[in-house]
Amino acid sequence: MTFLAPAMLWLLPLGLLPVVFHLFFRVRRQPRPFSSLLFFLAADPRLSARRRIREWLLLVLRCLLLLSLLLALARPVRRGRGSGGATLVAVIDNSASMQATGPAGESRLARAVAAAALLCEDEAVAFAGLGTTVADAPASMPAGVTADRGRLRAALGSIRPTHASGEPLRALQAAIGSVRGALRTFGEVHVFTDLQAIEWESSLGDLPLPPGIALLFHDVGNDDDLAGSVSLAALAPPPRPLLAGRPWKTRVQLRNEGDADAEVILNVQAGTSGGPHREAVTVPARGVRELSVALPAPAVGEQRVQAWLEGRSAGAAAVAWLAVPASEGADVILVGGSEAPPHGLLAAALAPGGEEALTGLRVGFVPPEALAGRLAEPSRPALVAVTAEQLAQDAVARPLHAYLMEGGHALVAPAADGTAAPPPLPAGCGMGWDNEFRDETGGDWKVLDADDALWDELRSADGTPLWREIRVFRAYPLRMDEAEALAGLDPGRALLARQGVGRGSVTVSGVAWDPRWSNLPHKASFVALAQGLALAGLGGFSGEQGIAGRRLSGGSDPATDAPRPPDAPIEVIAREGDQGRWQLAPSEARLPARAGLYQFTQGTVVRQIAVSGDPREAVARRVRGERVPALAAVPHQIIRARNATARRQEVQRLRRGRSLYTPLLLVAVAALLGELFVEGWRRNQAPKIRVRKTKKTAPSRQIPAPR
Repeated sequence: MTFLAPAMLWLLPLGLLPVVFHLFFRVRRQPRPFSSLLFFLAADPRLSARRRIREWLLLVLRCLLLLSLLLALARPVRRGRGSGGATLVAVIDNSASMQATGPAGESRLARAVAAAALLCEDEAVAFAGLGTTVADAPASMPAGVTADRGRLRAALGSIRPTHASGEPLRALQAAIGSVRGALRTFGEVHVFTDLQAIEWESSLGDLPLPPGIALLFHDVGNDDDLAGSVSLAALAPPPRPLLAGRPWKTRVQLRNEGDADAEVILNVQAGTSGGPHREAVTVPARGVRELSVALPAPAVGEQRVQAWLEGRSAGAAAVAWLAVPASEGADVILVGGSEAPPHGLLAAALAPGGEEALTGLRVGFVPPEALAGRLAEPSRPALVAVTAEQLAQDAVARPLHAYLMEGGHALVAPAADGTAAPPPLPAGCGMGWDNEFRDETGGDWKVLDADDALWDELRSADGTPLWREIRVFRAYPLRMDEAEALAGLDPGRALLARQGVGRGSVTVSGVAWDPRWSNLPHKASFVALAQGLALAGLGGFSGEQGIAGRRLSGGSDPATDAPRPPDAPIEVIAREGDQGRWQLAPSEARLPARAGLYQFTQGTVVRQIAVSGDPREAVARRVRGERVPALAAVPHQIIRARNATARRQEVQRLRRGRSLYTPLLLVAVAALLGELFVEGWRRNQAPKIRVRKTKKTAPSRQIPAPR
């Protein structure tokens, strides 16, 4: 604190004059003769105590009046941070929630950039720097602080919206470090943010703020901003690799963080030809909605899928990408001849009409004695179908077992034209045949494990398998030891089961693929089931997915399975959703800040990652009040102003300081009014004397004097 008229401070002792008058100039007591003390003795003693309280109160008010006036004449000013030579770092919140726009169409990010530009141009700022809460490699942020205003303007212009969630602690630590390293007179860290609760409510831990550095938050969010509450999770990849010419599905999950039901438009675009799939969706309040979206048959090559939301309730980060390779097709081998095949109608279900283009599956027939040679070829089939009678032959069992140990998939069923009980299964199958089941009316064939991926080709919109009214006339139920039951008459009589063998698996059916055994070959479900059995041998989805702004996990060389070199830089190439290429240091490697498809190269390791927006950015709730909960132990101040000019004026006022002249005058006026009130109340109060009650005594008798 400083005084503009310090000479007036010498007069401060005059404020004690009321005390001096009270102590040394009191009315002295003088003896007065009274004929009787009756009325003094009858007066209430509390009147004297009240009078003393009023006198001391008047004394305090008079001293306060004089001291306030004398201090006001000295013109005190509370010192600000300074008026020149400031070192300033502006931290811009570029998270996805900053894309919310006001009624005029201006986004929160645009408000933050405009306010930061105005502060950096202030003449009181000697050095300035910039930072962002979301690490965005393509943005050209200056290292440390600089006096080059043109460079700062270019850096502010490179800040773009992102689909990621911010990291406040990292940004604040870097900003404070930059100010401390170049501190001359005083320093300021300005954070321009919408104070989204998901980022600023949880404690940020230890954040030391050195002396001489002020931390100011600029709330650029408004209550009337259009901020959506529905987020879009990453697209679910297909459970099996895609085959060219074969339609497929992806599952989409929507989450509503708002307190009311929300309506959005879901868009899913596969490839570059044709328009997107558009669907109006209502998401319940604080709930989740899952949808299955059918996509067209892809061509050979990479299938790129983008999903996004539209509408007033759509979150800013509601963007997701998926890249899936589509192969030319897969081979399926049926052991036996094509004429009167022992597999019934299985070949027709795998490739209806013998057309590969309809299903992406190429069906071939191989004699039992030629199976070993076919499995030795480089192109491994996705499925090998054999009958139980063929499996009993050594020419089939040996090569098939080697094929399974290397990761293949086999399908075993009784021969369609068999009349006797099938031969026992090999011990590696983990199951055996039970007694024959026959029923002319047909037993009910039910799904026992509805969550298995085998039924994905049969699922309806609600996710349940479309397996209805399947009747079994003849079957050999499976007696299982370790196998997994998929379908059957009941849990104790499985008709379809799977057992792992080495790196592969074998599926055994107790029913032949013939109408004499069940009505399944006449059902549409048979086509989907057969194709599901074939696709089960293709393995799972091998692509990578991630959330924008999250840390990049490690990878390995696919050729040697060796870990990536730890010190080699990572080159990033944007293929979809963003533009450009840049390099990352391994210690600071993060996924890009915007959703899209990216290629990461480090040494010999090349990875393709589909990046989606961060669903947490759909939480529209913001921090209220004058304190940021995440920085409860750190001194800071929140500035809320109408525009960038008002924010700069408030900062300039804080730098100059604040005069205490007017507050002291108000205190003096309040003391004067208090004194007048107490004094007037004392004079207008009529004195009330209470007479003490005395005991009534009998009159004394007067004795006559003697004569």
